[in-house]
Amino acid sequence: MVDKRNFLLEIGVEELPASLIPSIFEETKSHFLEKFKELRLHFEDLQLVGTP
Repeated sequence: MVDKRNFLLEIGVEELPASLIPSIFEETKSHFLEKFKELRLHFEDLQLVGTP
């Protein structure tokens, strides 16, 4: 049986225009998925949440 764990990474920024959030999320998710694949890190779900 595989031991499953949750992982939370919180990044705080100031004065980020709300209009940039969607593109930043897209780039961030793409980067993490690429790195997870490269490292052969298996996961069930990757969620990004943000507020303006």
